[in-house]
Amino acid sequence: MEEIDPFTFDEVTGRRLWRGQDVERPVYTDPQVLAAEIARREAKIIGVDGHDGSGKSFLSRQLGMTLDAQVIELDSLLIKKNAGSYLPNLDLGKLTEAVTRESQMTSIVEGVCLLAALESAGIKADVLVYVRSLSANFGHLWHEEDFHGSRGKDLDLPLHSEIRAYNWKYQPLVRADYFFDRIEQ
Repeated sequence: MEEIDPFTFDEVTGRRLWRGQDVERPVYTDPQVLAAEIARREAKIIGVDGHDGSGKSFLSRQLGMTLDAQVIELDSLLIKKNAGSYLPNLDLGKLTEAVTRESQMTSIVEGVCLLAALESAGIKADVLVYVRSLSANFGHLWHEEDFHGSRGKDLDLPLHSEIRAYNWKYQPLVRADYFFDRIEQ
């Protein structure tokens, strides 16, 4: 089955569209500068989304130190690791408890399928950051795995199918307030 390219270009506005929706957002490459912008917005719950291996954990720890916020990694809430699926194996009760227990403190929640996990736990992020992994080659090309599931990995694995389905349903690229670009070395 051939996938349809989700990208189009609006010649009138000069902006790139994904599935017909504008995906131009403020782009940051320095965690400190992004943290200052988020602090200005006084967000209490910050979501950090992106494909596996994109740099979500690194960015979240940097933001956590700068904003004096707790960092909650969804991977640490897995009841059963490597079970072939992600969301059904998350302890959403612990997620809800961690965010509400520290209600006075800013919380940064990071992980794949983030919006689905937050929705299932009844939590809404005040700010959503989408981490994009860019190749170090000419032009810093953005890895297409953000849309199609995987960078050369077996696309038939259940987890990759789950992540692809999540991206199509929740559209974190469209819903993100900011992009953070991590350039691979």
